[in-house]
Amino acid sequence: MNTTTPNDMLAQLCRQLHDLAKAEENAASHEAARVPYWSACPPSVTAHREAARSLRATAHSVEARIGIYVPSAFPAQLAG
Repeated sequence: MNTTTPNDMLAQLCRQLHDLAKAEENAASHEAARVPYWSACPPSVTAHREAARSLRATAHSVEARIGIYVPSAFPAQLAG
């Protein structure tokens, strides 16, 4: 018998969104680290960072709707 509530499933979804956002931030960091400091960051770095902000914003929106908080690995100011 499955006793998972809709809120539990949404909390799991939020954790997954935060994990995906972290992966996007890590991808951006790795790509940016390969570029010399005097060069402009490639557009893919900006795209990864924007994807991370969007994923976090979606997670925070779901959290707000159901009245929960799922801790993420990044501070709130990076949530976008």
